[in-house]
Amino acid sequence: MEFATFLLAARRGYHQSSDEIIRNSIEQVVLSEQAGFQTASFAEHHFNNYSLVPSPLMMVAHCAALTSIIRLGTAVCVLPLYQPLRLLSEIGLADIVSNGRLELGVGSGYQQFEFERFGLNVEEAPAVFSECLDILVKGLNQRSSSTTDGSKRYLRQRYPSARSRRQCCQSGSLRRPETAWGGPIVRDTIC
Repeated sequence: MEFATFLLAARRGYHQSSDEIIRNSIEQVVLSEQAGFQTASFAEHHFNNYSLVPSPLMMVAHCAALTSIIRLGTAVCVLPLYQPLRLLSEIGLADIVSNGRLELGVGSGYQQFEFERFGLNVEEAPAVFSECLDILVKGLNQRSSSTTDGSKRYLRQRYPSARSRRQCCQSGSLRRPETAWGGPIVRDTIC
């Protein structure tokens, strides 16, 4: 049996400061590793007290410096809120600083007010998610790609690969073992 912890970092009342909530979440990751948990994952939400973590990859990178064994995950990166080229490079960096312990979960998002505050339409989230996921998978599995199809939001651009030179193969990921990227792309967490 494997154990994991999911960190929402919710503010349940104004008696807790944002600083206290975030630091408690970080401490929970360290304690989870000490207790033998296999994974700690962070949610992504914006503009509310439901979750004070707007960037799960930043939490992964920070906690990677404080831990050595526990796998660190995103639950989830809301793809329609990202520019996929930048996200590719941030995924690569998080994987490197975590020594290949990144568990990347991605999703389409669902909270209309979060999308509205970014000037986006939540109704378009499924289509944008599919396009961004395609870019991520291609970017993590090949050096570069381009398209001349002007109908796509992002695919008009050339995009760099987030691959590193390290060889690391983790069972359960979407990528093929022969790819050179240094960590799992997604592990049964596409939502």
